[in-house]
Amino acid sequence: DEYVGHRLQYTQDQLKEYFSPEQIDAIALAIDNYEDNRGIINADQTGMGKGRFVAAMMRFAKLEGATPIFMTYKPALFTDIYRDINDIGSLDMFKKAFTLNNVGIRRFDDPEKNLVKSMKAIEHKAFIDSKRLPDGTDFVLGTYSQLAKDYEQSPKSQFLTALTKEKNTKTMVFLDESHLAAGESFTGANVQRVIEHADSVIYSSATPLKQVKHFGLYSRVFPASIEIDRLPDTLEVGGEALQEAISTAMAQDGVLV
Repeated sequence: DEYVGHRLQYTQDQLKEYFSPEQIDAIALAIDNYEDNRGIINADQTGMGKGRFVAAMMRFAKLEGATPIFMTYKPALFTDIYRDINDIGSLDMFKKAFTLNNVGIRRFDDPEKNLVKSMKAIEHKAFIDSKRLPDGTDFVLGTYSQLAKDYEQSPKSQFLTALTKEKNTKTMVFLDESHLAAGESFTGANVQRVIEHADSVIYSSATPLKQVKHFGLYSRVFPASIEIDRLPDTLEVGGEALQEAISTAMAQDGVLV
């Protein structure tokens, strides 16, 4: 607990107010994996507090000087992650957001008002095309649908990839309901390009490894010695028993909680 409190800059009272013991353990593992340049999968079921875990790692990203990039499947969930950030006393750390969708983000405490306003379309397009963020941006949000075209025809995929490849910028990518970005599709291929160069990746899904084709998306949790391109074929041959064995090994390795 002291380790997590120190890394998140919380007192022990604050830590216990905001998080359950299980969440604190998961955060500790995520920070440890970050230090090893690996990601982590939070596979807790709905209602077990994945949102606060994600918010905590966003706070950690900010304290490490990294820009959080939050990807999910519908814009309404942008409000939800802001609620989680607020619930752990960290809203003041997220002052200027940029959305791939260029939509307003409703306040969690007053749905009639915007927490984040949309930009003029021409201004938003200019930033996407220039592959740079507006000055002072400290949070990026988007939905997987924005990355659903062939990479060469997808300015937004190129934009996000450029952000994570930028040598002078640290990024931490958060894939909410990550299984929806897995598989053989333009979306899956583009998300994999984005996470390849990120400083860390946090996956959140109750069903992350449901199908063999999903494993490629989770490349950032495996050791460098694993040949990710060959893994799906190996798992197909090994069948369900091998898939379960790998999931067990991942849990033991601290990259699946």
